[in-house]
Amino acid sequence: MKEEPNMTQEIEKIWPEWKVVERIGSGAYGSVYKAVRSDHNLTSSAAIKVISIPKDASEMESLRSDGMTQDGTRTYLQGIVDDFVNEIQLMETLKGIQNIVSVEDYKVVERTGEIGWDIYIRMELLTPFNDWKGTRTLSEAEVIRLGIDICSALEICEKKQIIHRDIKPENIFINEFGFFKLGDFGIARKLSGTRGGQSIKGTYNYMAPEVASGTNYDGRVDIYSLGIVLYRLLNNDCLPFVPSQQLMLDQKARTDALNRRLRGDALPAPVNASRDLANLVLCACAHNPDARFRSAAVMKRALQNLQSGAQPARPAQPAAQPAAAAAPRVRVNTRSSQPQPRPAAQPADEKTTRIVPGPAPAAQPQSEPTMRVPQPQPQPEPAPETGKKGKKAKKEKKKKKGGKAKWILLLILVLLIAAAAVVVPSLLTDNGESIPLIGGAISEANAENARKQDIESILADAATYADAGDYTNALRTLSGGLNKYPEDAELTAKQTEYTEALAAKNKQDALDQAAQYAAAGDYKSALETVQEAQKLLGSDADFLQKTAEYTESYKSAALETAAQYEKTSDYLNAYKTIQTAMDLVGSDSSLNVKLSLYAQNYASAVAAQADEKIAAKDFAGARTLLTNALKELPGNATLTAKMTQVSSSQPVSLSTLSVLNGGWDWNATAPEDPFGNDYSDAVNYVVLGDDYWRSEQLYSAEYRVYGNYSSMTFNLVPYKDTATEGTGYVQIYADDVLVQTSPVIGQKTDQLTVTASIAGAEYLKIVVHTQECGMIIVSDVQLWP
Repeated sequence: MKEEPNMTQEIEKIWPEWKVVERIGSGAYGSVYKAVRSDHNLTSSAAIKVISIPKDASEMESLRSDGMTQDGTRTYLQGIVDDFVNEIQLMETLKGIQNIVSVEDYKVVERTGEIGWDIYIRMELLTPFNDWKGTRTLSEAEVIRLGIDICSALEICEKKQIIHRDIKPENIFINEFGFFKLGDFGIARKLSGTRGGQSIKGTYNYMAPEVASGTNYDGRVDIYSLGIVLYRLLNNDCLPFVPSQQLMLDQKARTDALNRRLRGDALPAPVNASRDLANLVLCACAHNPDARFRSAAVMKRALQNLQSGAQPARPAQPAAQPAAAAAPRVRVNTRSSQPQPRPAAQPADEKTTRIVPGPAPAAQPQSEPTMRVPQPQPQPEPAPETGKKGKKAKKEKKKKKGGKAKWILLLILVLLIAAAAVVVPSLLTDNGESIPLIGGAISEANAENARKQDIESILADAATYADAGDYTNALRTLSGGLNKYPEDAELTAKQTEYTEALAAKNKQDALDQAAQYAAAGDYKSALETVQEAQKLLGSDADFLQKTAEYTESYKSAALETAAQYEKTSDYLNAYKTIQTAMDLVGSDSSLNVKLSLYAQNYASAVAAQADEKIAAKDFAGARTLLTNALKELPGNATLTAKMTQVSSSQPVSLSTLSVLNGGWDWNATAPEDPFGNDYSDAVNYVVLGDDYWRSEQLYSAEYRVYGNYSSMTFNLVPYKDTATEGTGYVQIYADDVLVQTSPVIGQKTDQLTVTASIAGAEYLKIVVHTQECGMIIVSDVQLWP
């Protein structure tokens, strides 16, 4: 490779009008220079890339050390040169595309005296993306804008059957107007060449799994690589599975992360992305190509939907009901019926138990009554008896003693129960409320069992509905149960479960319905169905992908339908078709272009029709035509200008001007001629003359017209009372100069039209002559601009 000063001279030899300013970059094969050109006080800038093959003497020596002959080395290097020329020619076909780096010119120069070539490429001067970004974190809006711009570039590539295969930040640039551009098509190839056995090129950090594995692939590998670029920008500048910048420097961590991504481990959401954008990026980065956006156009539409903020927020899920509160702890208070503070340590004779609270017992007396239990008193033993009598008496005594003891035990039991009713009248809960000790506990236990059975019944009924897929009635059943038992955890959990199931069912139903519409070619209904579902259920990756997919299909269908209208010059329906599409899908570059085109074609067609009506003096018709068109295209410049022209071309009725001298009353007499024709629908009319036999009768009217009119027209016809010998005619004076005399008309003369030139006249005078009972109708007297 030549030294830099020599290279600068070589560049300026090839393009003398360009002066090299500085070297602004270098790569594996050469350097990039900034050059400027001045022409008529206008300075232009360009980037000139110089690729040297081989790049230096050491590379040539390496090839020779591998055993290559001189001819073999030349052939090998010539192949590399051809690859670069193919890239340049490829980029030349993309020249002028807004989001693709533009190549302006190139030159291949073979060195003399040695094997080697220098390739000079002049292209637009841009800022590398990484230089523009620096160390800052891009906002979500900036990331979306970058994604849209690169998708626009990939749209063009798809149309030309080109796969870039090396999308990464280093191959993205930005111009002075803020447009991101895709460059370096060095490893791009035609779609037809993407078979599995071909060489694997590209950058592994952003490479799609199917490229890395050497299997067949298509343009969706570029969507994947762009997705990884966006992922990194939204993930603290870290690739998937690399949690921190520090680990980015760890080769083993990077290799492990790369292997996990390429084998298809589920990618975690990028940490700085909103839910919707994260879903979109993960969709683009799907391991299975069929799960990705099917084209760059579809991905671009999904990004534009997020950019416009059209996507609805997910509706809030019902809040989880709090778990049932723990039952209060209850103490048996053997000392007082009043609530007592819980002591630090319970006395040995006190017991603590858990009882479901029931209705509060009646108020207890303030003081605790005491009952003394009588104890049997010892009796003196009688003297023992002897003989049968003694044995019998002894037996009777024992029997009597046993019966007495039973009665005493019974009495003691009764007294103990009574004492319990007095001494321990109630159970005290922790908050001081009391409940019956025996009957209350039994009642509460029964109530708890009834409650559990009721909840189990509610859950079973809801499950029956849910098993049948009727989650609406299942939730309605649970809602009724939660009204009765608002804190029950089981009911709350099932409500959450069925709510999620209902949302999933509704989502799938919407997707299925949309798919049916799409299968029938009704992409408008398909798109509307998905959009409505998003409003109700919120956005996710499936909805984003289908929205973008159906948008593209509907857009294509709308453009095709509009084109059919265009073929028959029905520009209004073509315009309406595109406008309807834009109302649904939002702003779109291709739709915008067609909408503008059809609007202008329609406006031009209407303007041409208006011109025909103006030429025919049908100004009312022209005005109506333009008014209706302006309802379709409010504010259209062509239609507005034509309406102004109609107004300026439309004549002024003479009857609207103020008369200076003479004059007559307009529209005062029924205007009927001898043939029975009525002229009352004329712009204006007047009957002049009388039924007296006079040699001549004169009528005149003078107006000031300020030089505003070029000509005047009027119609003449005899009035019905004109005598057989009666005649009449009209003379027009402009600034007291006679400029027109009409033909003389009689009783049998048909209507005729008279035109007089009055261009520039300040004053206008009309003189009507009648004689021999001549009476004429002068109508439609108008002044023309």
